[in-house]
Amino acid sequence: KELEDLQNNQDNPSHRKLASLHLEKYNFPVEMMICLPNGTVV
Repeated sequence: KELEDLQNNQDNPSHRKLASLHLEKYNFPVEMMICLPNGTVV
């Protein structure tokens, strides 16, 4: 839910981009995601 809220945030485009990158790889149930500083999911 938090990633969806960040993706819909109009105030911060960088947060929107990172949330979108994470949601592309997200599959329920996820306990941990490891990401590079640029938002790439490892």
